[in-house]
Amino acid sequence: MRLPLTLPGCPGDPRGPGGPLGPIDPGNPGSGGGPSAGRTTPSLPGAPLRPGIPSRPSAPSSPGGPGGPTGPCWQVQP
Repeated sequence: MRLPLTLPGCPGDPRGPGGPLGPIDPGNPGSGGGPSAGRTTPSLPGAPLRPGIPSRPSAPSSPGGPGGPTGPCWQVQP
């Protein structure tokens, strides 16, 4: 009688399938920003206005020219 050849079976996988993924853990909320540092600086006063250049005095008027010559004297004949 021939004995049937029994082939050794494959060993079972000792690891079962992985479980489902766990829930996503939301991180802690970040802290709000701090107050802004520094204060607003007041505007600097403007520079004072420079005085204007004084106007020059006008030149004196030139004197008039000499009078013309005396004209001829006409005598009326009677």
